[in-house]
Amino acid sequence: MPDSMEPHPSLVAFGIAVSQRRMALGWSFDALAEYSDVSRRMLINVEHARMNPSLLTILKIAKALKVEPGELVNAAIRSVEPNQSPN
Repeated sequence: MPDSMEPHPSLVAFGIAVSQRRMALGWSFDALAEYSDVSRRMLINVEHARMNPSLLTILKIAKALKVEPGELVNAAIRSVEPNQSPN
């Protein structure tokens, strides 16, 4: 994502939800990468809202973090204004 573009609020909220859960478990990026089979670099990009993760990536991260995928996705949904499209 170019520096001049702001990340979508939903991606920011999703990344924060992942980060908070990872830190609550006391895990490093390396630990989450090992448990989720998602690369460390991708996890960093997800947490910093530099990429839009695929469904498979979301499922892997959620399973590793021992949460339902919806728990992470709901954080992204709540970040969008009620009358604003999530696109």
